[in-house]
Amino acid sequence: MVKQAIIVRMDLNMPQVAHAALAIVLDMGSWKDDVFTLTPQNEDVKYWLRESFTKVVLKAYSEKELDDLATKAKDMGLPFAMISDPVNGKIEKTALAIGPADGDYLSRITCHMSLL
Repeated sequence: MVKQAIIVRMDLNMPQVAHAALAIVLDMGSWKDDVFTLTPQNEDVKYWLRESFTKVVLKAYSEKELDDLATKAKDMGLPFAMISDPVNGKIEKTALAIGPADGDYLSRITCHMSLL
């Protein structure tokens, strides 16, 4: 199954994470004359957009944990996007979206994590 993992930092107490799911998809398209055109090249992404849109939201407890997961995703060739938001007057990494990708590959780096 193709899915996307959204990993959220719990230490920041930020309830809003919907924009994380869109971050990767927006990187795969372009705007022209107020029209967004999506041009995914990856077959997993095409399937996810066409069929399932399955997402799982997981808990992380530090910026370092997000950074480590991003490094693992990059090393595996998985699409990912780090999300930053203003928190208490400074910009913090708040969430990480990995995938859409084959669920077996995502599980290799997220199986130890708890669901939100």
